[in-house]
Amino acid sequence: IFDKCKRILGTVADNSIILSTKIFELGRRKIVEVIIEESAHLESGAGDNTRGFQNYLIGQMITLLENQNGIFL
Repeated sequence: IFDKCKRILGTVADNSIILSTKIFELGRRKIVEVIIEESAHLESGAGDNTRGFQNYLIGQMITLLENQNGIFL
């Protein structure tokens, strides 16, 4: 999977997150970033670079802010 594109650090297959071995050279923060992103793909069912994925992430951010501030839109 990762041989085709050296920029791919993670992907989802068979309801699992698969990480590139290269990611472990980039530090814990990057590992967490990729796991969060791929988890969002699993949860949303939306693919990379799609409006559906953008909508899902924006909705998640709004929900976090609503819950944090007790103000619900």
